[in-house]
Amino acid sequence: MPRPTTLLCAATAIAAGGGVVASMGLLRRHRALRIAHDELRALQRCTAHIDGAVDTEDLITRILDGATVASGARHATLLLVDEGRTTRTDNAGGRISMTWVSQRSVERLLAASGEGLVWDGGGEAGSPRPGAELLDDGACLVVPLRHPDVTGALVLSGEHLDGDGVRDVGRGIARHAAAALAEARLLDRIREERHRVEQAGLTDRLTGFRNTEGLVQAVPALPAGAVLLLRLANLSQVRTSLGHGVGERVEARIGQRLRDLAADGRVLVGALGGGRFAVVAPDADTVPLATEAVQAVLATCADPVEEGPLSLDVAAQVGIALAPAH
Repeated sequence: MPRPTTLLCAATAIAAGGGVVASMGLLRRHRALRIAHDELRALQRCTAHIDGAVDTEDLITRILDGATVASGARHATLLLVDEGRTTRTDNAGGRISMTWVSQRSVERLLAASGEGLVWDGGGEAGSPRPGAELLDDGACLVVPLRHPDVTGALVLSGEHLDGDGVRDVGRGIARHAAAALAEARLLDRIREERHRVEQAGLTDRLTGFRNTEGLVQAVPALPAGAVLLLRLANLSQVRTSLGHGVGERVEARIGQRLRDLAADGRVLVGALGGGRFAVVAPDADTVPLATEAVQAVLATCADPVEEGPLSLDVAAQVGIALAPAH
């Protein structure tokens, strides 16, 4: 029969061993919680960094840089399909580079990636991996961008990307990036439409030149120079005898000649309607220079305008105001 002291020692050893096991379990859980907390903090910092973008170009840069830091990757790549054009943007070496790539290759890569897939240097059993030409030779994590208005993927390249935590961070960044890209595209479309409407209100429909309001905005003040007003004097007769369409074509062709005159940027042309054009010449600040500008404008109207079998002479009249004299 064992002595009481022996039993006591054995019980003490078992209790001590159980305490060590429990302590190790607590340490492992504490370490896992700390890692999860660090990953969450990294994801929060990344999303805050992304939200500070000022435009679409800056947004893409912030997505790549933020994803690289948050995941510990060597570098990041963003594959985007945008209205028929597909791009690959990368921040390898700390520099942003963009290239055009095959949309089909991106779609094949997305189809093979599911909710996120870690690729090694090659495919399974030596088979080529779909979309391999888009990826680095080393290990990388491919996370599709999940949004109705965004098609693409975030690719993280480097080592140690196969852990669940890194995948979760990558998926979180991809979700936030997709939503931010969708919002940026919407804002871009709104800006483009607003610009189109504004330009339509400042542009002459027939010639594409600035109209009166557009010209005033483009030249709010002239400390010196000349403003020439060109009038096609016989345009109303052309319209009356040959029709409104012919008159518009004559006006448009004279406008094209004036566009060629303004190609060097030395003069600014506006269309005022009714066969009238304004030519602003900032450098023509003396009478001789203004006279040369008038002669150049009149020369644009010297040759007849061909309209089918007809050769139409254009009667041009030019008035001039010279600053600061006038």
